[in-house]
Amino acid sequence: MGNLRILTNNVWCCWDNQPWWIERGLDCSSDARSEGIARVYEELLPDLIGWQEGDSKFQKHVPRILEEKGLNYGFITGNLTPIFYNKKTLVLLESHFMIYPVSAPGYEGEFNNANTKAFTAAAFRIKESGKMIVFATTHLWWMSGNPESKYYCPQADEAREYQTNCMLDALEALR
Repeated sequence: MGNLRILTNNVWCCWDNQPWWIERGLDCSSDARSEGIARVYEELLPDLIGWQEGDSKFQKHVPRILEEKGLNYGFITGNLTPIFYNKKTLVLLESHFMIYPVSAPGYEGEFNNANTKAFTAAAFRIKESGKMIVFATTHLWWMSGNPESKYYCPQADEAREYQTNCMLDALEALR
């Protein structure tokens, strides 16, 4: 295997349909979107899938739907940042999950509302080549470091850098 198919997906943590979707005759609930997400995965057949905002309903429905479709995906749970991997092409060696600290050392403020900011990382062996790959998915602090933004949060950029460095340290350890 010369190439791996890697997909990242912000599935938008929204359980229930929203009025502005209903007005358009659409359903954005996690139940409805789980079917569509699984259909995309069935068509693309990625080897690795990293989620952001993959809430518990998605984590319940999508793996079940993939299994019903006969797709052989492993699933590493991780708060809102789970990883799917194709068991036909990859062997899971080790995984790591971390909820980012609420604060970032040396910075004022809180940068992890409701402990939803986290990462999941894993090391795999590619069956065909025997090579190793380390993969991670993350959900970083979302507010802006731009003072002109509606969602301005002082030191938000520094908090994201701190969170990224926490993840990179774990990736290095897995590597």
